Amino acid sequence: MFDAKSQKIYLVQKKETDEWLLPKGHMDEGETIEEAAKREIFEETGYASEVKNLLSVQIRPDIKEPNKSKVIFWFLVNLLDDVRATDTQMEDENFEGRWFSKEEAIKILRWDEDKRLISLCD
Repeated sequence: MFDAKSQKIYLVQKKETDEWLLPKGHMDEGETIEEAAKREIFEETGYASEVKNLLSVQIRPDIKEPNKSKVIFWFLVNLLDDVRATDTQMEDENFEGRWFSKEEAIKILRWDEDKRLISLCD
């Protein structure tokens, strides 16, 4: 998620692996890709957002199931309101989050494609 005013990126930290990530998730039945993006970002961050445009489509190996791949649709998603809701995560999620400058985000992200996506945020 991108805050155009401050030019910062919100990343979530997966506590079990200590990895910083761009918020993402799975589609629920009947959702559009854009609806899923907004819902997942809200659940993981507590912030309302607006889906702007599609930045990239990736195919990555599934870490939990190495014989499978997953398709990820990456959108430019802008912060709508800087009021953060609490208790929005699913029961099995354990994310912390924080705002980073683009440079900071690029340094701590694991995936090269995620780093490239940060540079497209404006």
